[in-house]
Amino acid sequence: MTSFDSKTKLLNERLQFVDLDDAQRTALARSLPVISASLDTALNKFYAKARANPETARFFASEAHVQGAKARQAKHWELIASGRFDAQYVDAVTTIGKTHARLGLEPRWYIGGYALIIESILKSVIESHLKGFLHRNKAKEIGTDVAAVVKAAMVDMDYAISVYLDALQEERERSEAERQVLNGQQE
Repeated sequence: MTSFDSKTKLLNERLQFVDLDDAQRTALARSLPVISASLDTALNKFYAKARANPETARFFASEAHVQGAKARQAKHWELIASGRFDAQYVDAVTTIGKTHARLGLEPRWYIGGYALIIESILKSVIESHLKGFLHRNKAKEIGTDVAAVVKAAMVDMDYAISVYLDALQEERERSEAERQVLNGQQE
């Protein structure tokens, strides 16, 4: 099995686990115009936060760098919203993951960014379904409630992943210390 086949298999396992089936992919693709229209606001909110936070601001050398990252992220969200989880998607996610690893972007910032972007996207999708005078306030309330649930879940996921990564690092450090002791004893 090639590396690509392995990645595709792992992606398909994830899609099956979360029940992102053909019907949901079709619904996602149906929402593509609304999602695309919401991206500018969502990404502006995210990048304003990223530039204001010293830990994330260091990843951006200039406004042009921010705009380039924003354009790439918008393109990626449109790929997600297309509902096509294919070779192009696998390549894109692989590139993003490797870039974030090379830059040293901690998962908490990536997950936090997704929480902010998803909030805007969800509100736009809900408001598009509940248009009109009679539903406008209800749409905002539902959007706020759903966004709060998603943000809480993502913060919980972020924290659990951070603890997991910290535990792995501690184990690596402990193993390295034991290896050094054994090497010292052998010498």
